[in-house]
Order: sequence, then structure tokens, then C-alpha cells
Amino acid sequence: MVASELGKLLDCVCILAAKHLPLWLMLTIGIVLGSVAYVVQYLFLVNEIITLSYWHLIVLHILAGNSICWFNAVCCRTAEINFLNDHQTVIALVSTYSGLSGKLYTLLVEAVHGPGASSASTCLLLNCLVPIGVGSVFLIIVRDNPPINQIKSVPSGSFTFIFMIAAAIGAYSVFDSIAPAIQRVSPSWRVLILLILMILPIVVPIGMDLEKLKLEKWHFKFTSQSSSGDHEGQLNSTKMSEETIINIGEVENKDEKEEKKCGEIEWEKEEGEKEEVHGNELAPKDLIFSVNFWLDFWVYAFGATLIIAYFNDLGRISKTRVQADAPFLLAISSSFGFFGRLFTVMFDWFTRGKSFLSRPVSVVVLMVSMTASFFMLLASGDHYYIYFSTAILGVCSGVIATIIGSITSDLFGPKNAAMNNTILHANIPIGILIYGSLAALDYDSVGDGSQCSGFKCFRKTFMVWGSICSVGTILSFILYLRTRKLYRQRL
Repeated sequence: MVASELGKLLDCVCILAAKHLPLWLMLTIGIVLGSVAYVVQYLFLVNEIITLSYWHLIVLHILAGNSICWFNAVCCRTAEINFLNDHQTVIALVSTYSGLSGKLYTLLVEAVHGPGASSASTCLLLNCLVPIGVGSVFLIIVRDNPPINQIKSVPSGSFTFIFMIAAAIGAYSVFDSIAPAIQRVSPSWRVLILLILMILPIVVPIGMDLEKLKLEKWHFKFTSQSSSGDHEGQLNSTKMSEETIINIGEVENKDEKEEKKCGEIEWEKEEGEKEEVHGNELAPKDLIFSVNFWLDFWVYAFGATLIIAYFNDLGRISKTRVQADAPFLLAISSSFGFFGRLFTVMFDWFTRGKSFLSRPVSVVVLMVSMTASFFMLLASGDHYYIYFSTAILGVCSGVIATIIGSITSDLFGPKNAAMNNTILHANIPIGILIYGSLAALDYDSVGDGSQCSGFKCFRKTFMVWGSICSVGTILSFILYLRTRKLYRQRL
């Protein structure tokens, strides 16, 4: 896990490459890196490769982690090219689906080996074959130049439909994990249902194209009629053409209104115009001298990164709680994380241009909730506490992971936002290594031999994690105090 996150730190290479390389080449690089990493590990597990050192495995995990960065860079660049004003919302929405990858691969493995089965070698092989298949399709579709009919602003109704589909996918993933009736269905059918739900948003662009084609068809028809010799027909067709043009103009005006609503931190002038408000534009090399950046950095390290470490140890934590159901806990963590990200994107979309809580205030509330959840894990009276805490931590992880990136853009400008976020995420591999080591030391010190059972196993770990999260809460409040003047311009 740490090595994979180290590979993601090389995202800066992908960001720089996106300015110079064509999209098809970037996509090919991502496919090749991921294929090499997973195929070699697969061959090692099936004994086709006899020896593979520890350092070889680290390099392979770094390659696998970095391959994800190339795919992400292609997705972000494609969204910027095709969605002029709404690309940030599109990127944030697409990123929410990353939480479903584990569920998809689990169902694919069960479809191959049967219900409840698990196979590391099959999972590695699927991690190689699925990106190759999907990437090959997009190699044909992806383009570097904007389309002729570039979408300036996506209609609100289209986004609402996509949000509804995403919510349905999240709900289905939860019920698929816990509902006995669904679990009795063949894994192949469950995979098919999930895939249909995941590709259903393609209906939106198809519908938009059909509607536009219909308008153009009627416009051409009435324009042709206006050229006839019949004066009465000419008047009627001209009238109808004008009505059609007016309708098209109304659609364009609607798009322009939606375009004006876009912006992360905005304030309204007396004339009704809107202007984005950002902090000082800082280059990556200047971040180390910014107090706000280090506050942002440590809040993320003491919050979202800590939750990642908790989720990584969730399988072993569930085994120490005899009554806790490990698959159910894992389903809770991934599904509520998905809903946390989705809720954040939906909230930003439907409240854009309106005055609500600033992002730093939201982070303070989230940090308080996370701190309470870690200390709630110390309760030994009922195993349901671990379910409730995991659900809260899942939601908080999804929300804060989305908000922190926006805060970085707000404080240090959107020009270098991608690179600045990569530097911010440097705390993830370091934090996971430290937090995971603390948990392992606590587990080994309390356990008898190689196993530990009972609430005492991770008691000290939860106390330390809760205390660390408390420090993060204090830092988030300081960040709020330092940035409230900037965000007050929006209110």
C-alpha cells in the first residue's frame, strides 16, 4: 500500500506530460505500466517466475500506483477539453466512482471462482486485463482537440439524472454486500447489473445529441420552406423558423446563465456580475514558505490519511472483534466513502453561487466528527460501535478528500492546483507507514503469539489515533481563522 502511494507521488510527471504528449500516448503509457506491474506479480503467484525479491515487489507496486496517475491525467484532460465550464464538476463526479473499483473486482473474482471465493492471482490478472480492454476502447475515442459541438455547460437536469444514477449505484453496492437475497443471485448477474448501472450515464450525452439534432432538423426544414415561391407559405415558414431560432436561442441563453453560475469562490457585484476570488497564486516551490499550506498539509495528514490507515487495518481490526462482520465493515467503509464524495459534489453543484458554510468550517466539523469516531472505537460494551464509527469515518473521508483539494485551489490559485495537490498528497505514504507501524506494534505487544482477540488489541492505537485527530482539529480551526477573510467575500 505504501509503495503504491509512492507511485502516485510521481503524478507530477503525468501533469507535466499532459502539456506536451497526446492523450492516446498517455493512455498507452498507463496501460503498459499497469500491465507490466500486475502481470509480473501474477506470474510470480502462479510460480511462473520463481524468484522475486522484496525490492522487486516494491518497484512493481510503484509502477501500479503510477499507472493510475496516467489514467487520471487522461480523464482530467478529456473533461477539460469536452466540458468547457463544468469540467471540475465532471472530474469530481468521476473520481467518486474510484470507490467502486474494489467492489467490481470482488464480483468479477466471484464470477470466475464462485460466490464468496477470493483469489489473489485472479484479482491481479483482472487488474491487468480490465484496464487493457477499457483503455483500448478509449484509445479509439479519445481526442486532443475540442469537438466541433463542444459542450459549454451541462444542463442541470442532466447532472441531476447522473447524480441519481450514482446514488443508485452506491445503494446497490451496499445491498449487494449485506442483503442475503441479492447474495443468492449468481455473481455473473450481479456483475452485469453493476456494469449496466455504471455505463448508464452515457444516456445523457446521447440524449443531448438527439435533442440538438432534432432542433437542427426542424430549423433546416422551415428554412427550406421559406425559400419557396408561395408568399403565404413563406410567411408561415419564416414565422416557424423564427420560433425555432428563438427556441435554440433560449437553450443557448440557458447555457450562458449556467456558465455564469460556475466558480468556486465568488462574490456578486452591484451590476450582477460574478468574479472568482482566490488567494495568492503560488508556484509549487513557494508552498514551503506558506503557513497556510503547512496547516492544510497537516490537517490532511491528521485526518484523511489517518482514515486510510484505519481502513487498511480494518480486516485485522474486525477479527479482534469476534461479533464484527469483516465483509460488512469493508462494504460500509467503501460505500459510505463513495456517498461522502458524491454528496460533496452534489452539494457544490446545487448550491453554487449561494452562501453557505465556507470550506474550512466544513473541515473543522469533519475533524471533530472523526475525532469522536476514533474515541468511540474504545467503547467495549457493544460491537455496533465499530459499525457506526466506520460509517462516520467513511463519509468524512470522502467529503474531506474532495474539500481539501478545493481549499488548496482556493488558497494558492487554480493555475498550479494539480501540482500543489500532488505535493499535498505526499503525506499519504509517510502517514500510512507511521500509523500502520503504530497499529502493528500495539497488536504484537498485546497479542499472544501471532494472534490477538478482544477490544484490548487496538485500544492504545485508537487512543493515539484519536489524539492525533484532535491535533488535526485544532490545526483546522487555526486554518479557518487565517482564511476567514478570504472566504467571507463569498458570503
